[in-house]
Amino acid sequence: MDISGKINVLKEDSLLIIPEFLSKKFSSQLRQEIAKSKQYLTPLIDVEKRIERKEKLEGRPNAVFDISADLQERLENKISDIKPAVEDFFSIKLSEPKKPYYAIYQTGDFVERHADAHPNVKNTNEIKSTRIVIIILLNDNIGEATDENASNFTGGHLTFYGVIKDKAFKEYGYPLKAKAGTLIAFPATCLHEVTKVTSGVRYVVNTGFY
Repeated sequence: MDISGKINVLKEDSLLIIPEFLSKKFSSQLRQEIAKSKQYLTPLIDVEKRIERKEKLEGRPNAVFDISADLQERLENKISDIKPAVEDFFSIKLSEPKKPYYAIYQTGDFVERHADAHPNVKNTNEIKSTRIVIIILLNDNIGEATDENASNFTGGHLTFYGVIKDKAFKEYGYPLKAKAGTLIAFPATCLHEVTKVTSGVRYVVNTGFY
């Protein structure tokens, strides 16, 4: 497996990027499964009970929580197997992985700049806070979404803030373009956004470690 998380322009321990973490075939199987599964409008009114909104909020992606048990187990096993590499890269001790869910970004969907955790929140027996976020792209963010490349999408860049070494660029985002199967791991306190999808449909796995 290619652990190629070091990018010269980025700060140390900012982003871990693993190309081909999932094979093209497995990525395609997950995409097809997600596309036919029940989709929830986000953000959910009640996450535990999965009470969804009645109307889609402009720009918000949909979420899928349940896919076939076989595919789910294969994915969860691969994520668990990568834990030592993630711990080593970020010099951090992690606990169990989060159950994955799947996001579907239609053309026009986006997520504004945010962080998934506050730096001052600590894990306790009562409260579990995500420490490392993991995003896995399930289709290519390279090339146009055409009849020949129907699974591609354009726009929808996962963009990070505060990760570039040069202080002159501290206010600038670092957008990633990647192929299906690429895993991106980053601290949950890192500011990030997903820019508007301009063509096609963006499929991603959302998970991480506590």
